[in-house]
This record gives sequence, C-alpha cells and structure tokens, in this order.
Amino acid sequence: MTTQKEHKRARKTAKRSLARKICAYLDNPNPNPDQLWLIEKILFSFMINTDLLMASELTDHELGCFRVTALGCSVRKTAEVLKISPKTVDYYRQIILQKLDSGNMLEAVAQGIKLGYLPIKVLEKPDEA
Repeated sequence: MTTQKEHKRARKTAKRSLARKICAYLDNPNPNPDQLWLIEKILFSFMINTDLLMASELTDHELGCFRVTALGCSVRKTAEVLKISPKTVDYYRQIILQKLDSGNMLEAVAQGIKLGYLPIKVLEKPDEA
C-alpha cells in the first residue's frame, strides 16, 4: 500500500505530465513553469479527488454501515441498528477502508466528508434560558 506522501507525489507528477501534454497540443512544446502552474490550476481547481472518487464507489450496504459507524457506533451497535451480523459490519468496514484508501476509520470519515458520502450538519448551540 502506498503512503500518502507517495500518493501525493504521484498525483503531482501526473498533473504536471497532463499539463505538458496540453501545452504541446496547443503548440507550446516548452512551456515555462508559470504556464504549467496556471494550466494545472485551471484543470484541477474544479475537480475533486477523482482518482479516489472513481475507485471508491460505495455500495448502499457499505454506505449505510459507514454512516452508522461515523456516528461513533461500535461494531456490535452498528450490527444491531442495521440488523446484520457483526462479521458483516467488520467486512464492510474493511472494504470502506480499502475503497477510501484509509488506514483507520477516522481517516475514512474525513475522506467520506470530503467526497460527500457523509453530510456535515452544523450544530448550533442551543439558546440558554
């Protein structure tokens, strides 16, 4: 399994390579660093982590398990809520970690929020009486 640093480096290299190909296509085979930077920003400013998004399509069952787990429920409690066995919850959790390229559920939850699997609701402090 690649480390996060290696993954970042590989993505940066891929972005730079694509930017060079676009410059070559636009008849600029030797772009300067500022041109490359600008093309990278234009191309990727509107995109989210597409490599993760494509590889991480969660099934409905995995998503349900993920959302209950993200609330802080244990494996046993998640199994009770979803009416499935704890072994199935463990299995879904492992699949979720793999699909979201995470080392633990905390990382997976952060990635899930970033990818839109887990909606964030802003909680307002109740008025004090």
